[in-house]
Amino acid sequence: MNIPEGSVLTAVGVAAQLKVAGPKTVNFEGEEVSITKATRMVKGISYFVSPTPHWRYNGRFVNDIYEEKYTHVEQWAGQTDMTRCPLIALSICQQF
Repeated sequence: MNIPEGSVLTAVGVAAQLKVAGPKTVNFEGEEVSITKATRMVKGISYFVSPTPHWRYNGRFVNDIYEEKYTHVEQWAGQTDMTRCPLIALSICQQF
């Protein structure tokens, strides 16, 4: 999602922070976990929850950052006519 390692995510509605540890992990209370697991720990729940609406990075919802990054994937996935795929989506089109 283009959020650099070491960046801090701030919880929405709860006093908690995460530090980005890698492409799919964060540090929370000294433990490297997925952002989903960290969200469940912060919220005190055991069921699945989409984590992106619960965190902000630089004042922006992580969900908004995610949507900006991956909207083109859904738009071009499954495209069979390679001449219609923009260069940025070409590899996505070819995967399907």
